Amino acid sequence: MYVQAAIVHVCDMYVQAAIIHVCDMYVQAAIVHVCDMYVQAALVHMCDMYVQAAIVHVCDMYVQAAIVHMCDMYVQAAIVHVCDMYVQAALVHVCDMYVQAAIVHVCDMYVQAALVHVCDMYV
Repeated sequence: MYVQAAIVHVCDMYVQAAIIHVCDMYVQAAIVHVCDMYVQAALVHMCDMYVQAAIVHVCDMYVQAAIVHMCDMYVQAAIVHVCDMYVQAALVHVCDMYVQAAIVHVCDMYVQAALVHVCDMYV
């Protein structure tokens, strides 16, 4: 009876030790699995953040390029407008000079004709 009791006791200890060992392995596996899931989730979150940052960066670059392009267009339009104004002013100035010269020329012709007419009358 004592021997049997001793054998049963030893067997119980081995069974308990085996059960505890199996449980420990399952617990460790479960902990590793949970850790893996957290690590994967962290990596996915990090990747998402990098992707979002990259998308925002690309969008910022496109927006900046669009603003620069728009500014360039406005500047070019302003330059063209200023140039047009200068050209128009120059044309008006040239026309004014030609008109004034023509008026002076006509006046000169009338004055000369009048002088000749007066001279003819006196002669």
